[in-house]
Amino acid sequence: MPLTTLKSRRSLLIGQAGFSLVELIVAGTLMVGMLLAGGVFMYSGDNSKAGNLLAITTELGNAAARYNADTGLHPKYPSALFVKGYNTSTYTMEAQNATDAWRGPYISGLSSSSSATGDYPLTNHVSGATATFQTRTTDLPSGAVEGHKVRVGPLPQRVFLALLNACNGTSITSYSSAPTNHANGQKCINQSYATATNTGYVEYLYQVY
Repeated sequence: MPLTTLKSRRSLLIGQAGFSLVELIVAGTLMVGMLLAGGVFMYSGDNSKAGNLLAITTELGNAAARYNADTGLHPKYPSALFVKGYNTSTYTMEAQNATDAWRGPYISGLSSSSSATGDYPLTNHVSGATATFQTRTTDLPSGAVEGHKVRVGPLPQRVFLALLNACNGTSITSYSSAPTNHANGQKCINQSYATATNTGYVEYLYQVY
């Protein structure tokens, strides 16, 4: 058998024997990169949910503030922002009728599917989550005596933390580090957190007196 043929067969067998060291290193690097990227994508998903929730929460708060500017009252239920008929004394925090002064709807581009006396549904973003309005007289910025908020939840821990960080421009990594009052100017705080389920509620302050 010619020498060139033997060399060709030997080269073919070597090529079939396995990967070279360089190829293994490259493959290993790619695998690590893919695993890291998977973690980044997962975290980015939480950030994306938090960003959507913050946008909706902010718009609900802004709409409630516009409602207050027109009526002098605060909505008790999100439906009051969308439907004029839902503005009798049942639907305001002050238990007064806002129908005559109502100039809404006060939101465009958001769903109006909340029930007349129910919370605003956020299930499209986080399963089971809702937004509702709250009035508080504690945990407010210094000098304030009354605050009006949008409460969002329940949120899984990662989304809960991501929403607080997006709202306040922080980088907390644990619910125990989350602010529980607005004393230092935080826009969003930890209203409550259940360690048994690792879910929490965030409150967004949209107006103070």
